[in-house]
Amino acid sequence: MKVRFGASLAKGAAVAVLVSSTISMGAADAGAPPSVTLDGVAVCDFETTEQIITWTLTNRTTGGVEIQASGVIDGSALSAGESLETSAAFSPSIVLAGASADATSAASFDAVGLVSISVSAIQGDIDSFVTYTGSVTLVGCVEATTTTTTEAPAPTTIAVEAPTTTAAVEPIALPSTGSGSGTAALAALFLGMGGALLLLVRRRSVRS
Repeated sequence: MKVRFGASLAKGAAVAVLVSSTISMGAADAGAPPSVTLDGVAVCDFETTEQIITWTLTNRTTGGVEIQASGVIDGSALSAGESLETSAAFSPSIVLAGASADATSAASFDAVGLVSISVSAIQGDIDSFVTYTGSVTLVGCVEATTTTTTEAPAPTTIAVEAPTTTAAVEPIALPSTGSGSGTAALAALFLGMGGALLLLVRRRSVRS
């Protein structure tokens, strides 16, 4: 029996917060035991702005499960937004006992409500065609907001120079040359000679 690998991979690398998960077990066919489960888990992908749903079919029976076609997705129960894909391919298409197969689908970022999926398969332990169903409840995603913080400008420091102080200049004492005392002596000499001359003139006037 050949196993085929061809699953859709999750879109984008930035898969974020777990949103909601609702599990629906069993099959619509009465012959399918509840040991085959089909679960759905949704996450917000902020890179693609979509909700990515991962569907997992787990085989807990003693025989294999051969998936006949891609799962059919129903988003008619959504109260907002939409399911972006109507089908999802599972890989591997043959699920051995104790193994599982995965598929992915996308819904809009604002999608809210129930998204369901149904898968037709042949269940080996009962050798019968069965239909498995599963569902997930989406709650919508909120765009990540970026908060920009504006830093206050750094205070401007102005360098103030200290005032320039001019040192007081002391008067310079000039050296004494002795000329002052010589001049005073010469003046006294002339004064004495004048007095003597005046006295001599008087004496002559008296005699005459």
